[in-house]
Amino acid sequence: MRKRVRAAGAVSLCVALCVAVTLASSPPAPVGDLSVRGRVLINGSEVVSGAAFFPGSKFATEKGGRAEISMGSMGRVKCLEETAGAVSFGEGAVAGSLDAGIIHVSKPRGVAAEFSTGDGVVSAGRDGEAVFVVNVTGGNTVVRARKGSVVLRAGEVTKVVTEGHEAAAGTPQTTPRDDDDDDDELGGWFWFGVAGYTAMVTAAIIYVVTNDGDGQNVPGGPIVVDPSPSR
Repeated sequence: MRKRVRAAGAVSLCVALCVAVTLASSPPAPVGDLSVRGRVLINGSEVVSGAAFFPGSKFATEKGGRAEISMGSMGRVKCLEETAGAVSFGEGAVAGSLDAGIIHVSKPRGVAAEFSTGDGVVSAGRDGEAVFVVNVTGGNTVVRARKGSVVLRAGEVTKVVTEGHEAAAGTPQTTPRDDDDDDDELGGWFWFGVAGYTAMVTAAIIYVVTNDGDGQNVPGGPIVVDPSPSR
């Protein structure tokens, strides 16, 4: 009887050790980081910047809202306002769906990316870096490649979209919304403001130098010349 108990205990110990080794050797489940602006929902709950994003989660940005999902070495996905879909990632691949709105996808070499819409499937292979935009705001799907190339498949039609070009699938009902990133627009306005400020400062300096600090030589007025010192 004691031998049977000892044997059963040894078997249980071996099983426990095997489970522990398996768990220790298994890679941790991937988790993404969220950066949000405005009202953003993940799986129906409002979130703030710094929240974790788990693979397979659904996202939705309301008007004025925006979210960026950072997946570490697998890239990132930017979701512009009024955008809804889902994102999953792991084992060198990023996949998801876009129900409505606009996403910007950036992925490095060695990672595959694939997003489906109601009109087709957009994919980028592992052989190179790719940055592309998927726009579902005009009743169809518009894909634009900013870097590298992507493939748009719609039924039996396959279109290769190279850098700087775009392609569409489906029947458009309205004009697609502008897919520019808000940050890019903000940066443009910032530098425009800097240029304007610099011009004003330069004009002020020229004015001060011209007036010599005494109100003389005002444009449009008489030119005053100091008399030469008497000898």
